Amino acid sequence: MQRCADEEGFDAVTLDETGTMVFFKGSLVWKGFTGAAEPINESWPEIQGPVDAALRIHYHDHPEGLHDNVLLFQGKRVWAYHEGSLRLGYPKLIEQEFPGIPADLDAAVECHPKECPSETIVFFQGSRAFSYDLRTKAVKQRAWPAISNCTAAVRWLERYYCFQGIRFLRFNPLRGDVPPHYPLDARDYFMHCPGRGHGRESKKNTTLWGILDACSGRPFLAFSSDDPGRIYAFRGGHYFRVDSVRDGLHAWLLNHTWSGLEGEVDAAFSWADKLYFIQEVNSSPLTCSRVLVARGHHSSSPIPTWTAPSAPPRGSSSLWGLTSTSTRMWPSSAPLPSRHQPRTPRPSFSAALPLVPLTLLPREGTTPESTLNKPLVSAMGRCFVRVRVTEAAPGTEHCRPARGVGLTKAALKPPPAAVIASEGREGEGCAGRAKRVGFGRRGFY
Repeated sequence: MQRCADEEGFDAVTLDETGTMVFFKGSLVWKGFTGAAEPINESWPEIQGPVDAALRIHYHDHPEGLHDNVLLFQGKRVWAYHEGSLRLGYPKLIEQEFPGIPADLDAAVECHPKECPSETIVFFQGSRAFSYDLRTKAVKQRAWPAISNCTAAVRWLERYYCFQGIRFLRFNPLRGDVPPHYPLDARDYFMHCPGRGHGRESKKNTTLWGILDACSGRPFLAFSSDDPGRIYAFRGGHYFRVDSVRDGLHAWLLNHTWSGLEGEVDAAFSWADKLYFIQEVNSSPLTCSRVLVARGHHSSSPIPTWTAPSAPPRGSSSLWGLTSTSTRMWPSSAPLPSRHQPRTPRPSFSAALPLVPLTLLPREGTTPESTLNKPLVSAMGRCFVRVRVTEAAPGTEHCRPARGVGLTKAALKPPPAAVIASEGREGEGCAGRAKRVGFGRRGFY
């Protein structure tokens, strides 16, 4: 059986504990996008025959410690596996493990908090869909005609997919709606098939492929992290999610997540559940910086909060108290370096690190001129990356004369490389993570 030649699609699809996507069909399983078929019972000896549904459960507080385990459904029963070993007490009846959920399922997929109200599993059976709350055990039946008859389902990089045979849809796990341009053929996206692939033309364009290929060595222009722990790397009108590297690195168009956002992102940071994107707009004889704001991740559209060029420019010093050409963000969830917390390591910069309380407006004064060392601080640790950054303020367009128009202290672009300037993290450290996710001295790749 060859998965590229099969028009019927798969019985089940999931990610395993290592982030490898696994495809089930009949008595066979394919691991990864290029792996060969192997019998299911070589990896899961207790499973004989086809699998109805599969998922990687997400529930940190599961009373039996099933978080990140792989669940396989067959008929009336469910099996739970940890690193290929069957958990004690399994298999169980589906009605025992998930009260109110029917047997003989067609598909199932986990939904994470921030994407669903709480840890949830979405089950599919024919034209019916069920949302099961793992904490309260509440079941809600959904009327989602756009994604009925799913033969398999999977969550990948915060996106949810329903397979209907060899074709697939992307859907919203709260509303069940489907974006335009679907369905698509899974053989162009979820597996390597000769002569197929949605990115095959991109490989002919060296510049474009340098942006899309995470291992190209092309530098990133900006990094940002938010309080929930998402870490973004930006270049060429695209972004990568760095924190989810276990499940793969993929270049997404900016407007794929933030509708209406296009072009280079010169700097980005999050504050108060909003993402601030700073872009440089070149319009001779002025070079302007504008700010766009998106309410949270996967906002329906960014909120353009910048004034027209004809309006009086309002520098960020009037709003944030910043006059340098560098922006920095320290998440509210991370400890701030201050005289009141002497045990917190203070990053080493060639100039003082300005700490700006964003909740206090307006503020007076300026901060010392700084270098282009940008701290990236997240729940995963602290990395310091040399990147290109401009500064502006929400609700403003901050303009300065372009080079050669008489500005004595023009903002110059730094060398085209993102350089790790320092590191610090309990445990592994940024350098250790760099070896696993592919960023180092020559830039994030």
